Amino acid sequence: MADELNASRVPESRCPSCFKLGDAATEIRNQLVQPQPGDFSICWNCGALLRFDADLTTVLAADMSELTDEQRREVERAQASIRGRRSPGASNGR
Repeated sequence: MADELNASRVPESRCPSCFKLGDAATEIRNQLVQPQPGDFSICWNCGALLRFDADLTTVLAADMSELTDEQRREVERAQASIRGRRSPGASNGR
């Protein structure tokens, strides 16, 4: 499935916020990019802001202070989209 999404494989790890398992990462603009330690990520299940650790597992990011204004807006849009599909009354595609 990761190949279908133009995603890179990463070691399986649980989101520290919602505990959902993940083993792939996609770049926000859907480019094929291999994540590096310290890169930011967003949990596809709950929208938590994450960072890749030295072994490319995910840990909660402390904040967005290292992001540019444009990157911060992109993260916030992605989080709103993820959280919107989980909110009561939101269409879940079923």
